[in-house]
Formats: sequence, C-alpha cells, structure tokens
Amino acid sequence: MHARRFVSLLALLVACGDDDASRVDAGFDAEVAVDAEVAVDGAADASSDADVDGGVDAGVPCRALPAEDRTRYVVISHPFATDRTTYSVHALSTAGELTDTGTTFAMGRAFDGEIAFSRDGFFGVVAQDDGTLGVFTLDDAGAVTVREIGRDGDAYAARVIADPNEARVFWVLDSQVRTNGGGVYRVELTCEGRVASETLALAAELPYGLAFEDDGMALLVAKAVGDEARGDDDVFRVNLATGAVESRVDVIEGEDWIGAGVALTTEHFVFADNSEFASVTNRLGVARTTRPLAAIAEVADVEDAVALVFSPFGDRLLAVSGYGDALFALPYDAEAATPVGAPTQLTYVGGRPQLPGGTVAITRGALRGLVLVAENQAIRRVRFEEGAVTDLGATSLGEGSDAIPGAIGVQP
Repeated sequence: MHARRFVSLLALLVACGDDDASRVDAGFDAEVAVDAEVAVDGAADASSDADVDGGVDAGVPCRALPAEDRTRYVVISHPFATDRTTYSVHALSTAGELTDTGTTFAMGRAFDGEIAFSRDGFFGVVAQDDGTLGVFTLDDAGAVTVREIGRDGDAYAARVIADPNEARVFWVLDSQVRTNGGGVYRVELTCEGRVASETLALAAELPYGLAFEDDGMALLVAKAVGDEARGDDDVFRVNLATGAVESRVDVIEGEDWIGAGVALTTEHFVFADNSEFASVTNRLGVARTTRPLAAIAEVADVEDAVALVFSPFGDRLLAVSGYGDALFALPYDAEAATPVGAPTQLTYVGGRPQLPGGTVAITRGALRGLVLVAENQAIRRVRFEEGAVTDLGATSLGEGSDAIPGAIGVQP
C-alpha cells in the first residue's frame, strides 16, 4: 500500500474509531450536493469535451492577474466526511489568518495532495481518487462554480501542476507504467473552465513529480521517458512542447525508489524517496540544475517526505514527514558542495503535527513564505523568514471525520 493512502486511512481511524472506518471503501455518491453559494455548470457532464469558448488561444489571458495582497481563498477536500465528495472554502486574510467561509461544494473524492490553482487564481484542478479530474472556478468573492465533477480523460490523474505562464493550461501526471498510459498530459481549459483539450505531451514510466524552470523547461521525476527501457536516471530536463529530453541524471541510488515530494530553486532540484523497499530509505535526491544536470550527494533520514518547500529567502528547505508526524527544516546553501544539510525538527506551537500531508505555499506579496499544511482535523501554518522556519500552530477544522482534510489548494 502506498504510504499516503495508508496514512489517510489511519487518520480516519484516529478521528472516528472502527465503526466509521467501514465507510472508507464504500465508494462515493456521484450526486452533487452544493450549498447556496455554489453553482454547478449545467453543461459540465463528466464525459463532455465541448469547446465552450470556441477555441480561445491558450496564450491569450482570460483575466488579469489579481493583486499580490488581497484575501485569498483556500480550498480543502474532506474525503472522510459523511458525504466524502465534500470540499470547503476558507478565507486567508492579508494577515495570514484562516477562517471558514461556510461555502461547501462537491466533486469527486480526493484523499490527499494539492489542488492546483491557475496563476490568476480563477481555475482550480485536482486529481481525484478514481483518476478523474475535478475542475472548478473561484471568483473574487469566493463563489464557486463546479465545471467538471469528474472528468474521465486519457490520463489516470495522480497529480496536477498548474502551468506557470498560461493560466488555462495544467499538466497532469499519470503515474502508472507506460503500458498503462503513464506520462505527462497537457490539459487546456476554456475561459469558462471546461476542458477544451487533453493531449499526451510526454510518455513516461512512473512519473512522480514535475516542476518548471524559469525558461519554461520542466524537470521530471520518472523511471524512464518515451519508449526507453528503465535505466539509472531518475531526473529528466524535458521540453514538454516537443517531448525532447535535453538532459538527465541519476540522483537516487538503486531502482527501488518511489517519488514523493519535489522542490525546485534556480540552482537545485530535490525529490524525496518514500519507498519502504529500498536498501537505503528516507532519502532526498539532489540535482544541480546546470546544463547538463549534475547529481549531488543524497540527504538521508527524512522519513516519508511527502512534501518539500524551498524558502523564498534561499536558505532553508522544509520537509513534511507523513509517517513521522513531523516538520523538518534543512539548511540550504546554493554555493556549497553539499547544498542541503541535516534536518532539524521544528519547535511546534500547540503540539506536533498529526498525519501531515498536502502542503501549499504563498509565493507573492506580503504573505510570501507562508506555508499551509493539511493535517488531521486542522491546517497548520508555517512561516519562512530569513534564517528561520517558524511553526505558527494549527487552525482546527472541527471534530470527527468531517474535519479530516485531504487535498488542499490556495490561490497564488
């Protein structure tokens, strides 16, 4: 069993006891239940590919970028709620305070991970447990319109990454073997938020993570790309527009690794291995983003690093440990021969995290450096400052199974 799914099941048992745990494998109700502040696109049939906006060019923005300092909205799935398709909307103030707006909506069930938001904050896309995509729009007042309840396309979606330049383009990782469709898929939305197209950009074997460099090239964590047989390399610099591989490198020794969290700075790319089958476990692989890519010494002893975040101040790496119920700060020096140092556990406010998982960060404005971590029945806030990483404590989501968060996303 994959570590994250096992952790999610444990969360249900912790919160609800054995009587409620039987709901986990019962499937979910396909009907959409929404409150008065949520609209459902009447045309948003899960199998529809209708081009609502007549094929608007993906390079043409549909709306202006929002102000850097404003009320942002955070969306959280609740996979263990009575209605396990429930998502809730929370307001994040300019002071970094999180409050529940009372708005809920329903799509497909999402156990964990991150909800990807477009660079303009209007479109939200999430990989759901059955491999479908949930797509919604979120306006400046926090009103939600569900566009795709569960879009069943070519990709069996495991992770979604928003394109850093095109607001209507998202990249979907199908983290299966190549013969089952594994690869990186480009999904383009209409200005309304419907799926206009889905294409296989790059075939890949077990692609686990993806991050974009400033020049538009992408760094992919995978066992292999294209029709190649598996080799030693695990990080690939690729041009997703052409499918070409510019460079590759082997940063994790052996072949038994399983990719987890990823993080990128200008000088380095880091990904976590949370496999329990490798001879050396709990590793971080580090690549120098030179041309060509170059491997750096592995960092050990970061248990089940399900999420990694670099400080915008360029001196720390935050590692979120799912199995370890912990948050670690690792010193980072881009100029050093060994740029990532040994992990040190944070000093917690109000107790250590419980089953931390999905993690998102603010990268613009006065809240730049604020990190939100979903954990059992709460959202924990962590703040990067120059020379430090500080735990600000957890904001409770309530009690019982309804309060257990799954996937989390925040507007840029």
